[in-house]
Amino acid sequence: MGTDMNPDQRQLIQAAGGVAYGAVGGSVHNHGPAVPPLVFADRPPAVPPTRHGGPAAKDLRIWLADTRTPAVRWLYGAAGSGKTALADRLAARARKRRWRVVEPAAGDITAGPGEPSPAGLLAIIGDAGSRSLTDLIWLLSNAILYQPRPTRVLLIARDLTRWPVVRAALAGRGVWTDTQQVNR
Repeated sequence: MGTDMNPDQRQLIQAAGGVAYGAVGGSVHNHGPAVPPLVFADRPPAVPPTRHGGPAAKDLRIWLADTRTPAVRWLYGAAGSGKTALADRLAARARKRRWRVVEPAAGDITAGPGEPSPAGLLAIIGDAGSRSLTDLIWLLSNAILYQPRPTRVLLIARDLTRWPVVRAALAGRGVWTDTQQVNR
């Protein structure tokens, strides 16, 4: 354990087949030797659009400020409807509130986030509708999402096809789930 780690954080690392992974404050998921490990890494800031975003942006601001936690929202709409722009705007708002903003990353497990921000955590999972259900379920079981601070997970997709399975996987975990459609 390094000297800069919180003494309350403990880490159990098990090696199988000569390979070991570890993550502080989160989980690393590996689905086999040919698949790189999947973790949450800090999402680089994007320049959010300058226009205010209308009712969809307001709904996301309200969702971010809600006290129910953890909360998962499936944001869906046609290609080009502004889902990613809304996510960028929400990420900028969360950062202003001193929240950590993360996204899934594969491969380099050293890219994983450090100590979680005590203010809150926003995880943005783009292309949720085209990711494998296994990856989505594993990502939503990651320990980084279930710590004592406000947590929001925004899943971005074009339709609701995968949402019923994802929502069912979250049932019984005390997770507040909902959907939001984005129209052009």
